[in-house]
Amino acid sequence: MWFNVPDEYLYLLDGLRPNKELSRPRQDRYSKEEIALLKENYPSLGPKDTSKLLGRPEYSVIDKATELGVKYEFWTEREIEIITENYSKLPKKEMDKLLPGRNYSSVKAFANRRGLIKNNRWREEEKAIIYQYYPIYGIIRTTELLPNRNRNQVKAFIDNHRIKKQIIPSQASEETN
Repeated sequence: MWFNVPDEYLYLLDGLRPNKELSRPRQDRYSKEEIALLKENYPSLGPKDTSKLLGRPEYSVIDKATELGVKYEFWTEREIEIITENYSKLPKKEMDKLLPGRNYSSVKAFANRRGLIKNNRWREEEKAIIYQYYPIYGIIRTTELLPNRNRNQVKAFIDNHRIKKQIIPSQASEETN
């Protein structure tokens, strides 16, 4: 249904009409240069910034990247290296320090997708090392023998199992003096 609008009120409708001068003509095809820019920048910049770079809508950039098989790598190579090397042996607080600005739940999800797990269960050989070496050498040297464990984990195990450190006579005389 159409209404007859008096001419003096037409200015109110101007905002409702498409402004052909401001709207960008539809570009379905990507130029070779745009494809090269997308391939080069999309993995590191992601869809939002790549769409700004190309002057195209974000959905269009995502569609084209998917069509080309180009994926946005959410993690930098350095972050992947840090997670791979440290996730199973460092506690949450230490991982937070190594990956500032990253949410720990996303780190955990990434590690799980990569098959990395927190090593919470103690293997028999780890237990044997603690029982054998802690009473003589203490926590620092014992922790060095357990590359997948940190000092806090070893200390918690020692406390939970009430393992006592041996006092060697030469140490006892030094402590009393």
